[in-house]
Amino acid sequence: MDFPASVIIPANVASNTATVTITDDNMPELKSDRVIYASSSGNTTSQVTASIIDNDIPQVSLELLADTVSESAGKICHLGNY
Repeated sequence: MDFPASVIIPANVASNTATVTITDDNMPELKSDRVIYASSSGNTTSQVTASIIDNDIPQVSLELLADTVSESAGKICHLGNY
């Protein structure tokens, strides 16, 4: 995530817009938070937290095998190839 180093709000203007560049990849990631600070001479410094929520869903697969276990097998049984 790339933020501009500064954003200038001209006199007599209430706000301005800045572009934040976010790289979209194919890697599942946790939410990413960044704090944005705003300040100017003679005013109170302020901050806000921006959250980026990943759009990549992890791929999970589940394979169910046709193996069966008899109830009479006892307390311990073995599954799989060995």
